[in-house]
Amino acid sequence: MKKHFLFLSLLTILIACQNTSTFTKHKTKNFSIEIRSDLNETNDLNDDAVLQFKNEFEELYLIVLEETKTDVAQYFPEIIEENDPEKRIELYADVLSENYEANFDLENYSGYMPKEINGSRAIEMTFNATDSKSNLNIFYYVTFIETENHFYQILTWTLFNKKIEMIDSMEKMILSFKSRDQKAKLKKATKG
Repeated sequence: MKKHFLFLSLLTILIACQNTSTFTKHKTKNFSIEIRSDLNETNDLNDDAVLQFKNEFEELYLIVLEETKTDVAQYFPEIIEENDPEKRIELYADVLSENYEANFDLENYSGYMPKEINGSRAIEMTFNATDSKSNLNIFYYVTFIETENHFYQILTWTLFNKKIEMIDSMEKMILSFKSRDQKAKLKKATKG
């Protein structure tokens, strides 16, 4: 009886430990983000990504794309010329969302969800789509962020049947995004 109780206790502890994820902060010159510790940095998800992480066993992926406002102004001047910050991030999201609509048959599309993430204006959207090659149903959580000098796109995805299991981690990673643009601006102001 004691052995049975001990076994059940250990099993309960192991299950509880598996459900708690830890996160590690990753910094670039322009931002920081906390990534679930069981995701490994990679370079095979997207050629343009500044950061990219994956855990193929858990089927959880994340990429961060970064564009300077100078680059955006070159191709989409109407975005940069927009004075209303809410409208500006929406215009940026519109341009990039066209890619999703052109390449995926979106299901359960959430529409735009405006948000502020650590002082930066953002728009989130979620949807799922079936991958034409593998025929797998994928859940996507996409966030567009505007900072002082950049626009970002954070894209995280998992299998649709893992959505409930992964959504908290996906959200925690996205909400941990912090621009370093403002810190650089403050340092320059205090030196001068």
